[in-house]
Amino acid sequence: RKRCQAMKIASFDTDLTDAQWTLIEPLLPTPHRVGRPRTPLRQVIDAVLHLIKSGGPRMLLHENFPPWKTVYHFFWHWSRGPIFSGLNDRLRALVRESEYIQEASPPDEPYYAPKLGAKPRMLQLSDGGFDIYAVVIARETLAKEHPEWLRAFARGAYAGWKEFYRNPEPTFARLQKENPNLEPGGMQYGFGVLKEKHFLEGESTRGEFFGRADFRRWETMASELLEIGLLKKKPEVSTAFTDAYEPATVGMTTTFLSTP
Repeated sequence: RKRCQAMKIASFDTDLTDAQWTLIEPLLPTPHRVGRPRTPLRQVIDAVLHLIKSGGPRMLLHENFPPWKTVYHFFWHWSRGPIFSGLNDRLRALVRESEYIQEASPPDEPYYAPKLGAKPRMLQLSDGGFDIYAVVIARETLAKEHPEWLRAFARGAYAGWKEFYRNPEPTFARLQKENPNLEPGGMQYGFGVLKEKHFLEGESTRGEFFGRADFRRWETMASELLEIGLLKKKPEVSTAFTDAYEPATVGMTTTFLSTP
C-alpha cells in the first residue's frame, strides 16, 4: 500500500503526459471483473519507458514504480501479442491526422507528407522569437585537452556546408546512393528551403553570420528552456557555451559564400 501511494506522487522525465495516456489507454486490455485489483497500466508503461531511456537492468527498477517482476510480466505478454503492434498502428495513424501537431523539419516533412495524403502546416519556432542553435556538444575535458580536434572539426563542418551551398549535386548523389528511397525532388525542395529561410547563413539584418555564437541568444535560449521545463536549472552561460570555434578563429571566412 505504501508503495502505491509513493507511485502517485513520483515524477520522471520519461512519464507519459495526460494527453499521451488518453491516446494509449483505450488500446490496452481492460481489467478482469474478479481477482485482485490490477496494477495501474499507466504506471507499467511509465516504468517501461523509464527502463528504455535509462538503460538500467529491470531488476534495479526504481522503487517508485511497480515491482520489476510485475512490469516484466506485462511487457512479456504485450510484446508477444497485438498490444504493441496496435500502439504502433495508432501512433502511425496520428501522423496523418490533420489536427495532429508534431516537431518537424522544414526541409523534409512539407515535401513528403502530402504524398501520404496529409496537408501539413508549418509554424517555424524562430518566427515567434525562439531561435534554436544547431550546436556541437563536447565534454569540457576534451575541449581543454584537445582543442585542435574541435578546431579541425569546426573547420571541416564550415567548409562542408559552404561547398554544399555552392554545389549540392555531389551531396545529393552520395545521399541517394546511401538511401535509394530519397527522391531528387525532395532533396531539391530541402535545399531550396535552406536558402529561402537562411537557415545556414543567418539573417544579416540581425547581425547574424555563418557560424556565429551570440551569448545574448544563448542566454535567451537557456531562459526559455528553463521556462518550459526542459532544464532543471539555468546554466551559467559563460561556462556552458563558447565562441572559441567561430569561423574566424579557425581560419575560415565569415561570409557564407566566400572562398574558404
